Amino acid sequence: MPIHLQLREQLVAEMDRYADGQKLPTEFELAGQFKVSRLTVHKVMADLQKDGYVTRQKGRGTFVSHGDRRIHTGTDGAGVGLVQTR
Repeated sequence: MPIHLQLREQLVAEMDRYADGQKLPTEFELAGQFKVSRLTVHKVMADLQKDGYVTRQKGRGTFVSHGDRRIHTGTDGAGVGLVQTR
């Protein structure tokens, strides 16, 4: 499995330990923690934002969002759906 998908799975699994609206570590900090490039973290964060797991605010950071979330079960786009979490 590609590194960015492994990182995505790990971050999604850890989302519930954060409160809604809580700030996540920076891309640089996450890159160091998971021993991946910052660009890999950036790509994963962009995907998580698109899927509703986080919101990003330029100059402020990345924040957890426990609203509606899209789930991906494959890389071909099949199995994409919404999960109500509220």
